[in-house]
Amino acid sequence: MLLTVNQLEEISPYTHFKRLELILPNLNQTLEKYDIQSNLRMAHFLTQLVIESSHFRYIQEPGTGKLYEGSTVLGNTQLGDGRRFISRGYIKILGRNEYEEYKKFSKIDVVGYPHFVTTPKVAMDISGWIWNKKLLNVPADQDSLKDITKLITGDHIYLRERIDALLRTKKALGLI
Repeated sequence: MLLTVNQLEEISPYTHFKRLELILPNLNQTLEKYDIQSNLRMAHFLTQLVIESSHFRYIQEPGTGKLYEGSTVLGNTQLGDGRRFISRGYIKILGRNEYEEYKKFSKIDVVGYPHFVTTPKVAMDISGWIWNKKLLNVPADQDSLKDITKLITGDHIYLRERIDALLRTKKALGLI
């Protein structure tokens, strides 16, 4: 099933209609590519997109990335890696390690050109790639918002907002 711009507007009512029109083709392509096609899977994926990007307003984390400088856990071993590999995408990648992993998968040089991640097409594909990499269709099929949120954020950040977004999304997709 392809999403319509009207459904997307119901799901993300705080996003300008023109922005939704621009997002929609990449979103539908990502849903198909990563087998996020049942209404329940779509509902959970869209919920995470909306909350993680603050209704598609942010493709890049605000800030300088100084916090991530020198983080060997993220693979930021070179001077400037914290800034260069800041958190980007609708569902975000972070750190040299993840950028290199996505580059290997996609053949898009996001390591040499990290700003590519802020293009809507790549930002959406990264979201699907992360979803797929973390096997999030499994908890989505079980309707487990808490498990999905924990796997994406490491915690239950903004759980109330995610519950509200999930209810809106399920309604737009005819699940409730």
